[in-house]
Amino acid sequence: MALRWALALVWTVSWAVHTTAVSVDCSVPPLSLPWSNITVSANGVAVTRGIELGIGTPNQIFSLRPSTTLNNTRVANVLDCGSETNTSCVGGKGGVFDNSKSSTFVVSLKNRWNGSAADMEAATGAYVYFNDVIDFQANGTVLGYPLVENSDLVSGPESGLPLGQNSSFLAAITEAKVAPSSVWGLDAGDRSLSPRDGKLVVGGYDSSRVAGNLTTFPIGNWTQQPCPLQVTVTEAWYFTPDGATRNNLFDGNTTSMVACVEPFQQRFTLLPSMVTQFAYWTRYNVTYSGLTFPVDTRPDGALEIRLDNGYRTVIPNDYLFTLKRGSDEDGHYVVTNSSLVETGIEYNADNENADVRPILGGLFLTFNYLLVDYDNNRFQMAPTVQGPQGSNANITAVCTPTPATVGPGATSSQTNTSHANGSSRAAAIGGGIAGAVAGLAAIAGLCHFLVRRRRRDRQRQDQRAEQSFGPMAMGRRPCSEVQTPVELAPTTAPTLHELPDRRQDKKLPSIMAQSNFCSLPVEIRHIIYMHSLVSSSPVIVWAAKFLRSFRQHRTPRRLEWDRLAMASSTQNLALGVLRSNTAIAVEAARFFYRENRFLFRGDHEYLPVIAWLDSIGNQNRSYLTSLEMSVRRPSKAWQTPEGARLRITNNFDDFSPRHPHFAPPSGLSEWGEVDVINPAIETIISLFARSGGSRTLKLRFDLGFDTIPGIELDTDREDVTLFSMDLPNLIEKWRIDYTSNGTHGAMEVLWRAETYRDLFLEKRNLIEEQGWEILEEEEAEQVQLALRHPEEQAERPTMRFSLKRKQLTEPLVAADPDPYSWRTDPRGLH
Repeated sequence: MALRWALALVWTVSWAVHTTAVSVDCSVPPLSLPWSNITVSANGVAVTRGIELGIGTPNQIFSLRPSTTLNNTRVANVLDCGSETNTSCVGGKGGVFDNSKSSTFVVSLKNRWNGSAADMEAATGAYVYFNDVIDFQANGTVLGYPLVENSDLVSGPESGLPLGQNSSFLAAITEAKVAPSSVWGLDAGDRSLSPRDGKLVVGGYDSSRVAGNLTTFPIGNWTQQPCPLQVTVTEAWYFTPDGATRNNLFDGNTTSMVACVEPFQQRFTLLPSMVTQFAYWTRYNVTYSGLTFPVDTRPDGALEIRLDNGYRTVIPNDYLFTLKRGSDEDGHYVVTNSSLVETGIEYNADNENADVRPILGGLFLTFNYLLVDYDNNRFQMAPTVQGPQGSNANITAVCTPTPATVGPGATSSQTNTSHANGSSRAAAIGGGIAGAVAGLAAIAGLCHFLVRRRRRDRQRQDQRAEQSFGPMAMGRRPCSEVQTPVELAPTTAPTLHELPDRRQDKKLPSIMAQSNFCSLPVEIRHIIYMHSLVSSSPVIVWAAKFLRSFRQHRTPRRLEWDRLAMASSTQNLALGVLRSNTAIAVEAARFFYRENRFLFRGDHEYLPVIAWLDSIGNQNRSYLTSLEMSVRRPSKAWQTPEGARLRITNNFDDFSPRHPHFAPPSGLSEWGEVDVINPAIETIISLFARSGGSRTLKLRFDLGFDTIPGIELDTDREDVTLFSMDLPNLIEKWRIDYTSNGTHGAMEVLWRAETYRDLFLEKRNLIEEQGWEILEEEEAEQVQLALRHPEEQAERPTMRFSLKRKQLTEPLVAADPDPYSWRTDPRGLH
């Protein structure tokens, strides 16, 4: 403890000395850091591509990806992976830090820490500010380097090497004379199937990787995008190999895009309207998530990006589309699915343009060298020399000397291809610290006196508090008795990141130690949860509709969101309770998910439902008791007399073959349209069933107006199609299959329908004959104007009712083709 206290004082004083008299030293050669594959696990298995740092004593190895939006170095906590033996997790995070293994680790208060202005912090994250030693292997050492230990079990920690405008990394290595200046050059390398290492140079750049002249850009205005390196894209084209066909990704409503140049992210993030256009030109099938394509339908085009000053970049086809890759169980970045190709563009077509921050990521920087000079408020780009570098590096220093460094040998620009001597750099740092040690004894004596006096005062206050209030009432249930779900519980006991020991040995007065929310009686806590987290109306998770046009069968779907409805449904709920400490959050989540009705309203393809159910976790899914979703008529396929099914080219939805639960026709039948059942619905049923909830889940499908499966209601309409019983039959079959063995949660499936009262009374017997049980009838208070024949009847009362599929008593047989198929031109087949 005494050693760490002394280190903290030495580092604080030495950094104060550097801060008050910062000067560059142009005699120091640039710091060259390879961007390559680094082994980051103690067992030598996990490998991550990034910039290598050794942190702590002894070194713990990290491989960090550069980030221009971070100002402080963030590293992941070992507890996020359970232990350092979880190689897949360790590799995915670029290394994890165990502060108990570093003898030079010193924790700091946030407002006394010597790093830069704090970066944005996630609401679910935990952040520990500390100082430790960092090593660049043979390239130098920095003592007392500021770091942030980041732990986030919800969204995952964000580890990265900071290259922002206020980067404490750039400041530290410049002040410690490990680099001549804060100017940095970056060759991002190549992450294709034939990878090439990159290189970060601090204090200069590698001129051997620059092809042509450097183009200058101003540092960005953060009111446009939250990043320093901003460019304006005015042209974006997807073009064929021969260049004869050029497809514009701007849709006419949007003609430009302000984007961040950001090496931390590999893929492009374009505006959703541009991704929609890209999906259309590449004939993307949304059945495959994330802009992936089967290998045999791989698109053959390339991407061209042109900036407002004419700067042009082309991403070739073999870089834009690559075999699907990811981290394997050992943390290696490998091909995970050789039957799919993925695109170097993030899929976000379901979002709004205003909600997306466009990014030109690592793939863009594979073809562009980056040189950044914050002091002169500019950055530059030039095409990168492709291919392996070999031994031809030409590291050119960029350094403007200050009066303190002007003298013999000091120049504004130097060329140096030699490696720096690590020991000399460490010695230089040690010399700077030695100058501060002279006043250490006086400072330590003063601090010792103040700490002792403050401790005596606190002890007297504690004694008076205990005498005044007395012990707290007994018999209350603390929140700590709430069992943490398995997926939230760490595999090892969590380490508490607290203040140094000198502040931990005092006792809190009993009133302060016990008087908190967890000490309330369980009944009171439950009442608070009910009033703060339960809504009388449904919680709207999704509210959107497809924008349709006369070209709807030729253009990708776009969504119009009802964000007001989504926000209004939770505006009176205290959702912050769900982000409090683990014990309270787990207890509160049970009430939130169990007592509320959750609604997916409008158009969707069930994928948002799956994404939401997956995101809330198995434990929270088990609490659900009510979920409602809109359901529309299934898409159609053509069925031949022999029973084969064919895709319809102008169909708005995706094609799926006949489900295996349905037996094919036993003989020849009429050709025509049949319903195509989206396989995502079975995934929803299975997710619910496997969660193992103790209460019955009511799953309600809202059919909308004038739609009942198996029933022809208004045959006079020109666009009439029959909604067969295939979907209700399959859902009932899935419900039985997934819940019949008694080990999964119980489920009740209801269908909500509405039609004109006279039609309902006319068709009531037929509805029951089709296999429906009619529940919860109610006549609507309002009346609905007749839409088709207003001259015959101005008003018609409507009837709302719920339907439940009767028990299946025989094997499933697919419905016959729609009798109204003749209304569709059969020439749409292919």
